[in-house]
Amino acid sequence: MSAEFDQVVAEFRRFEASIRNVDDRFAGLGAMRQKLTELRASASSPDGGVTATTGPGGAVLDVEFTAGR
Repeated sequence: MSAEFDQVVAEFRRFEASIRNVDDRFAGLGAMRQKLTELRASASSPDGGVTATTGPGGAVLDVEFTAGR
């Protein structure tokens, strides 16, 4: 019976180790998700008269019109 118990304990410890491994891999997921929601990109027309800023998914966040060059 002791050998069976030792085998079960060893199996449980391997399981615990795999759970810790998963936890370690996903520890930074929340921070990465937050950074992605803050992602921005801007582009301007060649003459500088229009600048558009987009966010995640390509949502237009701002359009700025100026006199250009």
